[in-house]
Amino acid sequence: MTISTDKIGYNAGCLLRLPFTEYTGLVTYDTSKAPHRMTLTGPPTWLAMGSGQPYLSFDGAGDRLSCPAASSIDLNFTFEDWTMLAWVYNAGAGGAQLLLDQGRVDVDGWQWFLFGTNISLRTNQAGSHDEIAAVSGLIPNIWQLIGVTRDGIAGQFYRNGAAIPTLLNGGLANPVSVAGGRLLYVGCQEALANFYVGFMARPRIWPRALSAVEMAQIFAVKRSRFGV
Repeated sequence: MTISTDKIGYNAGCLLRLPFTEYTGLVTYDTSKAPHRMTLTGPPTWLAMGSGQPYLSFDGAGDRLSCPAASSIDLNFTFEDWTMLAWVYNAGAGGAQLLLDQGRVDVDGWQWFLFGTNISLRTNQAGSHDEIAAVSGLIPNIWQLIGVTRDGIAGQFYRNGAAIPTLLNGGLANPVSVAGGRLLYVGCQEALANFYVGFMARPRIWPRALSAVEMAQIFAVKRSRFGV
């Protein structure tokens, strides 16, 4: 008997789930119940592991995915809790590299990004921003599952299903609404800068803060496919 992935507890409410199972082409589709059709620009290179796990390679010079603003309005988080997860193999380049982005720095929306080996989540409030970080939370040049939850003004970063030290820096104020006016990007900033370099697989977003138990379960289910 086949069980729908939406009936697995930790998948409840998932708004973005990109398995990259097309293996080719300039479009990849969301397998959650939300209609997010992502266009590949650059484009990132389609690859697959010996385990059959598909992933995309981003060159750090223009490769990205994007979803029209009108189709990604459900990810216009303001007061809500949320969770973001992705399997990454980062090439370890310095500076900022965007993982997921829907907003403009110091204007509106949010950014989830790397800065060197730090992992950060930023919310923007019309002239300023708040930011939490996991200092040295990323290990370059290996596959790992990284994630972050926003729970009220607090947040928590995870690596391979386990919580890691998180600097709250005063917490996360609600971001100003993008009001449907920003594209959703994977792999770059809204200003088409700070491109991600390395591999990425299975980026996901939930409109709730996943529990530590759910984070551990998600890691356990797929870790063998990534050789972790």
